[in-house]
Amino acid sequence: MEDQDKIDIHSCLRGDKNAYASIIRRHQARISRLMWRFCRHRQTCEELVQEVFVQAWLSLKDYRGDAPFEHWLSRIATFIGYRYWKQQAADKKRLAPTQNDLPAPTQINDMDLTKRGDMLHDLMARLDPEQRLVLTLLYFEECSIKDIARRMKWTVSKTKVRAFRARKKLRQIADDQNFLERIGWTP
Repeated sequence: MEDQDKIDIHSCLRGDKNAYASIIRRHQARISRLMWRFCRHRQTCEELVQEVFVQAWLSLKDYRGDAPFEHWLSRIATFIGYRYWKQQAADKKRLAPTQNDLPAPTQINDMDLTKRGDMLHDLMARLDPEQRLVLTLLYFEECSIKDIARRMKWTVSKTKVRAFRARKKLRQIADDQNFLERIGWTP
């Protein structure tokens, strides 16, 4: 795939628009999954995916080929998702959930995976965008601390501190709402 990416990138830079369509087809599913981590609303997710590919198109001449194209594209997607979260946070401060917002443990066990995912997404949404980003990359995208640092242009120690503080804040939010007890899980 990487060789085909290089061929298509070279063709794109010479003006072949069909080559960029090929790049989109090849990477769209992965970028869509990544952007779904940032937004659980289908239309907004599609807009974010489109924005990733527009930004990639505009920056294609800057791609040096030092790393696989997929990594470069994921980095663009991460910054767009992070920017989306920051805009959301600026537009409206999220309120902490009340006890009534959380389902009973038996209800959670009966939920399908989509609803469980939505519930987790809502819990993560109570974090600030930076904390949410580091946990998303660490646990959902399974990036290492070193990968996150490289992707976000942070130092490794700064990334570790951010991950530690994000986990602590998420635990605090969950504890404040008795979330862990309500789902029947104790760490």
